[in-house]
Amino acid sequence: MFQLQYFTGSINLSGSLTVEENSKIYFDSTDTYIYASTGTHEDLYIGADDDLHLQPDDDLIIYAGGTQYVRFFGAEETVRIGGNNTTTAPTSKLEVAGN
Repeated sequence: MFQLQYFTGSINLSGSLTVEENSKIYFDSTDTYIYASTGTHEDLYIGADDDLHLQPDDDLIIYAGGTQYVRFFGAEETVRIGGNNTTTAPTSKLEVAGN
């Protein structure tokens, strides 16, 4: 059995943080969390009570394995789906490779 600990202020770590299997990290309530599924190949789940905002300083890139599927070019406000993995933004708002 574990003992629940409460902290006030910031917590700084100088190493890794490991969350055990079947455990979640909650933010404010149980409606907003991050957790990994169990099994050999875990899936990562992010749950939000309302909206989910992704705010990178530059591009947002989505991969499956080693394949880049989509890149949102932040500064240029353009999107590339499929095709090459170049970091040069497309000239149109949306570029889709293939059919």
